[in-house]
Amino acid sequence: KSTTKKFLNGKVSIVQVPESQHNNIGAPTVLKNPKLLSPFQFLIEYLSIPKPTEIDPTFFLLFTIPIAYGMIVGDAGYALISILIASIIRKKAKKGGLLYHFSKSWLIGALPTLIFGILYDEYFAFSHAQIIGQRFYEPLVHRVGDVQSLLLYSVLLGWITIAFGFLL
Repeated sequence: KSTTKKFLNGKVSIVQVPESQHNNIGAPTVLKNPKLLSPFQFLIEYLSIPKPTEIDPTFFLLFTIPIAYGMIVGDAGYALISILIASIIRKKAKKGGLLYHFSKSWLIGALPTLIFGILYDEYFAFSHAQIIGQRFYEPLVHRVGDVQSLLLYSVLLGWITIAFGFLL
């Protein structure tokens, strides 16, 4: 208070307002997460900072967003291209900026995409047997031929995410 008044040559009036007079929101929330979570913390800060009485959802976004993205894209070839492009953008973008955080979250999301691409047996929309001429494994889920199972997995993931959110 004294430093601010001194810096502004006394041309400021600082009054401490009781919490009951500012909607009982409480003190501002400071989010402190590991560096790995920085793109997801950036997303939380962009949308809405949790109140002091709420749980910081940043850690949970580390799993839900990349897994959902991986299930949607699900192509190992696209995942490798995504890793390459996201790495280039991350190196060229200003550290701490929007593009930097976007590229970092894209890079994290590309890893489950690679896993789902292998599980779906999709490599640039081709199966590995079409590319190399020999079948080494059967895909866990056929995205075109087994749409009902894929929809069921997606609905289950959504249901679990919402139930977990309500539980928290």
